[in-house]
Parts: sequence; structure tokens; C-alpha cells
Amino acid sequence: MNFLKPKGWVDPSQNDIEVVTSLLGKIPQGEFQIIKRDVDGHPLVIENSTFFHDGTPMPTRYWLLESNLFNEVSKLESAGGVKQVQDEIDIEEIQKIHIKYEKGRDSLISHDYQ
Repeated sequence: MNFLKPKGWVDPSQNDIEVVTSLLGKIPQGEFQIIKRDVDGHPLVIENSTFFHDGTPMPTRYWLLESNLFNEVSKLESAGGVKQVQDEIDIEEIQKIHIKYEKGRDSLISHDYQ
């Protein structure tokens, strides 16, 4: 396996897998853990492994599952939200965030990955 589970990683229960499958509309193609739940315990956000089960790199580390929240974020993005953030936050700070994300993701890849 090329994916190194970070300390504290919690594999989903069978029920969680079924719920996430229903929310995604497809069977998850890689390992994931639920990192945020709503007040009723339903999955809101998952963290994906760095690879699909077939070894293909997974480009998206986090997925927002709740459709109303997803739609609200999509509206903000389509209304120029990303550009607004880029205009309001110093470019060097944005670069630091990208580097931190990249290092965190890379730390989950086995050193013998080719």
C-alpha cells in the first residue's frame, strides 16, 4: 500500500461506508475517514487517502458531503469567492497554506512509491 495512515486515522464503520456511498452516489474508490459529523452523527466531511484502491493518485484530500453546505460553498465560489479571498489574503500566506497542504499530503505517501 502506498498510503500511510496518519496517527489517529479512524477507519469508517460499515454503516458509515453505506451512508457515504449514498451521499456520493457511488462506492468510494479509496480509503477515507470521517472528520466532521453533524449533531445527529451523520458524516459531513471526509478525508480521503492519497490513492484510490487501484493505485491512482487521489487529487482531493477532503470532501464536503452535505448537499446544502456543498451548494452554498459552490454559490460562494461561483460568485467570485475564491478571487475575493485571494484579494484579501496576502499571496505569501496563500503560498504557505499550499505548502503546508502539500507537505501534509506528501507525508502520507510511502517513501518507496514510484
